Amino acid sequence: MKTSILLTIAVFFAISLHSQDIYTAGYFTVDDGPQVAAVFKNGMALYSQKQFGKDFYSSAIAIDTLSGDVYWSANAFPQNSISEGCGYVMKNDEILLDNVIGTCINDISFDGDDIYSAGYMNDIYESVAAVWKNGETTPLYTYCADKHSSEVLGIDVVDGVVYACGYYEEGLTYGCVWVRPSPLAVEEIKADDSSVVYIYNFFGELVKTACTDNNNLNISDLPSGFYIAKRGKEVTKVFSTKVK
Repeated sequence: MKTSILLTIAVFFAISLHSQDIYTAGYFTVDDGPQVAAVFKNGMALYSQKQFGKDFYSSAIAIDTLSGDVYWSANAFPQNSISEGCGYVMKNDEILLDNVIGTCINDISFDGDDIYSAGYMNDIYESVAAVWKNGETTPLYTYCADKHSSEVLGIDVVDGVVYACGYYEEGLTYGCVWVRPSPLAVEEIKADDSSVVYIYNFFGELVKTACTDNNNLNISDLPSGFYIAKRGKEVTKVFSTKVK
């Protein structure tokens, strides 16, 4: 009797905490099939979106839990074409916002009944950093459109004011950019020492300088929330949770 074994691989990009539960967002693959965007609860797949009706490779990047519901971003791309992909905002297992072709959603934020999504639009090699409000096809804000490519990595919205951060690429030069708040001018932050990690809050303020220990970064001394870590040309979003 033959036994078929399907190899399942899960990759996580974001995390959200709700009560005693841990929610993570990312994707999983089964055997040699395409990536499936998914949300996991305590390590088990809770919601997933496969292909969105096409032969797409999908991944979930952002996640938030609100009033018992799970909101997350699902990005779907053909295997060889980023420009034909779409970014979605999901509520549990339903498509809540369907962005235009050529978008990618890196983060989501809520302000009252309004939902903001952030990422980029157009082809990844000529991408423009953008923020959308309630899934409107025209971005609420775009940043660094004159650069070779730009992208919003994180967003927070307070009383209708959008705080965003990300990066731009100009030739072979990379820079970290901050918008605090929109629609104020972009402010550049320069930190080129690859041996030191610089931690910034969403106001673009340097709050911590640290060295990594075997690529482990300890920011547990910072207030709970999202931060941006920059080391040389590498920029990523990190999360601190204070343990009471």
